[in-house]
Amino acid sequence: WFSPTAEAAASLAQVHRARLLTGDDVAVKIQRPGIESIVETDLQALGTAMRMLKRCRPISRRVDLDRLYAEFSRTTRAELDFCAEGENAERFAENFAQDAGVRIPHIYTETSTDRVLIMENMVGIKIGDFEALEAAGVDRKEVARQLFDTYLQQVFIHNFVHADPHPGNLFVQPLLPTPGQPRPFRLVFVDFGMVATIPEGLGKQLRNYLTAFATRDVTRMVRAFQDAGFLLPGADLERLEQVEGDLLDRYSG
Repeated sequence: WFSPTAEAAASLAQVHRARLLTGDDVAVKIQRPGIESIVETDLQALGTAMRMLKRCRPISRRVDLDRLYAEFSRTTRAELDFCAEGENAERFAENFAQDAGVRIPHIYTETSTDRVLIMENMVGIKIGDFEALEAAGVDRKEVARQLFDTYLQQVFIHNFVHADPHPGNLFVQPLLPTPGQPRPFRLVFVDFGMVATIPEGLGKQLRNYLTAFATRDVTRMVRAFQDAGFLLPGADLERLEQVEGDLLDRYSG
């Protein structure tokens, strides 16, 4: 059985519910027809724009446009390889195999291809649906804490990060309640087309940044950027500190 109506749709693919001959309920992610040629055409247009922007000194002096374009192109093309996405999901599941608070859909590799990805259909509440979370008795602050802890593990322990954590890719699955206790839950991650591998040696700078963030030390935050090699020579460090300070004032807490 295959549902003709998409459950979710995005620029590169859409997802349909289906049922295998085994009776398993699955979600089928299918690439849009001709999307590869559309992406390549867009990337060529973007490359032309980048070459023009490089002639503008105020921009090229502040941004490594070649590096930015290379990263954007690599990430976009990687999202079109569903075989790689399936492998990313399996690695993520292995990393959190001992964590009962995290759930990753099973990937049906034997029936998936580079353009069609078949995975276990996971039922849950979208992490941004606050009303549904509260109606289910799930503590939103506990969800935030657990999600933050999960990302700390990804960055500092596994060195392998789910890099597309928007509300359409994160779900909360309420579990059986215990009388007198907050409703237990587990986090469900989907869509592993965009992942990041933390290079060896970057961990120290990331720890420095996290400590500076927690203590609201903007000077140390910018120094962590420098030590990690994120800044171009001649970067305006004072302006960067102002920007980091504004972000902390707006979002801290």
